[in-house]
Amino acid sequence: MVLHHFHPERWLETDELVMGKVSLHELRRTLARMARVSSTFSGPALCALWSVIDDFEPLLRLLACRRMVAVESDDSGSEDEESRPAPELEIDFLDTRQVLEGDISPSDWERFQYYAALVRVCLYDYDPTIDSSVYMQLSLRNGNKPLLPNLRYLKWQQQSCNGSELLYIIGPSVRRLEFDYASKAWRSGRARRRDYALKALLDSASSRAPNHVYVHHVVEFAALKMLSSLESLTSLRMDISHLRDTEETCDGFGRLESLTVEGDESTSSGAEVTTEGCRRRLENLQIHVKYPRLGSLTLRIAFKGEDIPTVPEIIQPLFVMKDLEAFDFDFSSAAHLSDTDVEEIIRHWTNLRSLQLDHIFTAIEPTVHSLDIIARGCPHLQELVLPSVCHESYIPEKPYAPPHHNLRRIIFYRAMISDRARFTKYMFQIFPDVVPSLPSLFYRRPCEDWCLIVDSFRPVHPI
Repeated sequence: MVLHHFHPERWLETDELVMGKVSLHELRRTLARMARVSSTFSGPALCALWSVIDDFEPLLRLLACRRMVAVESDDSGSEDEESRPAPELEIDFLDTRQVLEGDISPSDWERFQYYAALVRVCLYDYDPTIDSSVYMQLSLRNGNKPLLPNLRYLKWQQQSCNGSELLYIIGPSVRRLEFDYASKAWRSGRARRRDYALKALLDSASSRAPNHVYVHHVVEFAALKMLSSLESLTSLRMDISHLRDTEETCDGFGRLESLTVEGDESTSSGAEVTTEGCRRRLENLQIHVKYPRLGSLTLRIAFKGEDIPTVPEIIQPLFVMKDLEAFDFDFSSAAHLSDTDVEEIIRHWTNLRSLQLDHIFTAIEPTVHSLDIIARGCPHLQELVLPSVCHESYIPEKPYAPPHHNLRRIIFYRAMISDRARFTKYMFQIFPDVVPSLPSLFYRRPCEDWCLIVDSFRPVHPI
């Protein structure tokens, strides 16, 4: 039976969800209908339905003592004490909060434990209506054991340095924790208190779930220093827009495997910068020195300058990272990318399994010859995303490179090919097992020609 082979961690990676063909809500509705069909479907369908939740709301609805109450708001969620109004100026108004009133009945608690044990993935879309006292009460009722005992993947939004709800949820079963603290409360609070609270919270979380920890939206050097000694930290997303040059060297991060660097270069300097200035900033980061185990690097740069650089000119300081397996370059401005530029990138990174380049294309763009270059130079490549392919290029009858069977996914944002059938045939001669794809709906939509190529492709795979 299909449902018995269901893997909840892969829900978010299915093509239907990534491409926006179906929503998570629609999948859940389908599973709910299946659960009501018969007793045969009920058990497996409920297990699949409860395996992925957004927050604690569905679990709280199982408890009869759950109440929606109106409470006075004193803006206690803000960590910025200076921004709070003076007591005599505060205006009381009512917030709606979910609380637990009275004792949890044995039957309700049995149901809660049953369904909580089914949860494997929690995306935790922060719900401000759930009062923090709820998590403490549930933890006490559970004997201070993890509320989700079989949880494997948790994406958590931390709203305040005072909150400890995370520690009531996670346990040794967690394989991956994505921690996001991008709220205004964190950014506007007092830096020293905030950074020590961040370190203490993640240290406690790591002791309970000693596997992979992913931290998003690090925006200040002090926070970087606090995180550098976190042994379980394997993935980091940091914003370098407001980091000064003297703060760009931070040792530690011994187990870091994946790094996302974001930055608006015009913000960091207050003026337009040159390509040389952007490249020098990458050199100062010393990514290849500080993060020797790095296998995946994402670079998102907002660049405002008069000159139009080539892609290799910008990323040249990174070419020393010979063991890099995944590189994602998101450049908000125009950049040249010729066949020669593609060849230079491939020559330095022969071990790539994923190459994603996205920038505003110019008249200098790759031709179909780049497909031959990539096939010969990157034998392990499985995913390829390029901003464009030249529609005026000559398409040979046969490729120069031998068939490359590892590539599985390919995307061009612009592929205005006059002869789509011939281009598609040539592409499949080089990459026989590739699936032309569309990017996620969170990104810009490709041109019509590439969409037609994707729509006309009908993959046939053995069952």
